[in-house]
Amino acid sequence: MNILVVEDDVRKGDAIVALLREEAGELGVNLVRSYQSGMRSISESVPDLLILDMSLPNYDATPGQRSGKPRPLGGFEIMRKIRRRGLQTRAVVVTQLDHFGDGGHEYDFEGLNRKCHEEFPDTFLGSIYYAQSSSDWKLKLIDVVVALQGKK
Repeated sequence: MNILVVEDDVRKGDAIVALLREEAGELGVNLVRSYQSGMRSISESVPDLLILDMSLPNYDATPGQRSGKPRPLGGFEIMRKIRRRGLQTRAVVVTQLDHFGDGGHEYDFEGLNRKCHEEFPDTFLGSIYYAQSSSDWKLKLIDVVVALQGKK
């Protein structure tokens, strides 16, 4: 199984990758840190599973450089592009925020979860709330991966 993690928070991204490598067996896990890097990676090789942060920078952050305009719904935008391109993958959102969006498009955690299920029924597997001090997110994420492995 090939998994792409799109996560800009270093600690959270590293925790997700470490968990997958430790608990989920023989997986190809790649980590990218921005919307653009995620789209580029998906274009090069469509993963079996996308693990998305919802709020993403436009570009990878580098020392002395800005990462471009933030994308408060970057994970949602990635799923929308996947659908438009007709790509076959599944996605789960792992987030530590409970409110998303900007201006006219703001959602709480449950509202965004519902919107993603409605708009991406063939892609979206659900949302997982990440809390560094809890192991709940780990159990839920491993359950998703194991369920997908069983369908292969």
